[in-house]
Amino acid sequence: VDETPVASASISQVHRAVLRDGTQVALKIQRPGIVDIIGTDLAILQSMAEQVEQVFPDAQVYNPTGMVRDFSRQMQKELDFLQEAKTADRMRQNFAGVPGIRFPVMYREYSTSRLLVMEYVEGVRIDDLHAIAAMGLDPREIGRRGFHAYLRMIFEDGFFHGDPHPGNLLVTKDGTIVVLDFGIAGTLRPEKRQNFLSFLRAVTTGDTDLLIRSLEGFGVQIPGENRERLQDDLFILMQDLDLGSTISRFNFTMFANELAEVMRRYRIR
Repeated sequence: VDETPVASASISQVHRAVLRDGTQVALKIQRPGIVDIIGTDLAILQSMAEQVEQVFPDAQVYNPTGMVRDFSRQMQKELDFLQEAKTADRMRQNFAGVPGIRFPVMYREYSTSRLLVMEYVEGVRIDDLHAIAAMGLDPREIGRRGFHAYLRMIFEDGFFHGDPHPGNLLVTKDGTIVVLDFGIAGTLRPEKRQNFLSFLRAVTTGDTDLLIRSLEGFGVQIPGENRERLQDDLFILMQDLDLGSTISRFNFTMFANELAEVMRRYRIR
């Protein structure tokens, strides 16, 4: 075991090591006492969220207590490294035979809930364009392949990697994208996937009725007395965005911010 970590984060740190048969591996080791620390932090967050909703009733539209509950459940999962190994294995099975995308092998026979042993992978971060170009690779092609991989995870598999920051996506010398860190994963039932497709179709075609139905499919509750006025405001919003007939000009960030403002105005959680 190399005692100098190659990566370090709030929950764990990673060390290089070698198995007895000579296999190069990475050890993801949970920090001592982190479970108790996170438990205390989550209790404080829950208390703060409850107080915010009591002192500032307008904040209830953002559902702070619900957000903290969801975050707490996810954190509990992230602290179980055996669950992370299962997630990685499932994603690797889903992408078996798909060229250019790879998930590290997990050595579950050596792993525990606080120690994860996995294949060691050499590569550069996916946002290091100079290093990718220096390896003779096309960054645009890498980007397209990564984007298509996430589309597959979400819309075909319904099981997706939930922490895709550049540090968790490596590019190897042969151009393969290697996905790391499986502590956060999302699952979508088939009808939810259809809702996302309906949502995208609605915003790109300006269909406010379909947009409202897709929002309701996500569990958003729209009071009947506000439905007509909400539909008018959504129509104006999409007209202002000037989507036309192509998604290439669609600014999703702007639309999401404006949609959140409209929802807040009608106190829709």
